[in-house]
Amino acid sequence: IATRQILVDWQQEFPQALLLQTFTQPIFGKPTFFFEIIERRCQAKGFGEGNFRALFEAIEREQNKRGSLST
Repeated sequence: IATRQILVDWQQEFPQALLLQTFTQPIFGKPTFFFEIIERRCQAKGFGEGNFRALFEAIEREQNKRGSLST
């Protein structure tokens, strides 16, 4: 899962209900538009709230690679 950059989120009350989430690379020249792909297993609820930090860090890494992150 990690090598395919798939994020996994679940709720403690229902650990078998998984939300699998991944994001495409930006699809236009400006890196502001991308698609989010979600798969819900065993009636998983929510929107991957637990994955938000990982998404933010991945965006930050991409900005660093492009040299477009200002500090």
